[in-house]
Amino acid sequence: MTMIPDNQLRAECFNVLVDHFGYLDTERFVVMMSRSPEDYTTWHQRHFDNGESVRELGEKIKKFIAAKRQSAMA
Repeated sequence: MTMIPDNQLRAECFNVLVDHFGYLDTERFVVMMSRSPEDYTTWHQRHFDNGESVRELGEKIKKFIAAKRQSAMA
């Protein structure tokens, strides 16, 4: 698996959040995450402790983005 550049990852993840939550709630989420003293891995484990790894979550996000793009082209 190749890694995409940070700026592309950031933009695509932001778009997923906006598509799902809208701009206002996405901005609130970004602010909450930037103020948080804990790192993302700890936050993820606390809120999504279902055995899913960060890598698995990333794969779900990629599939969601691909499906969204495909439906937009249809």
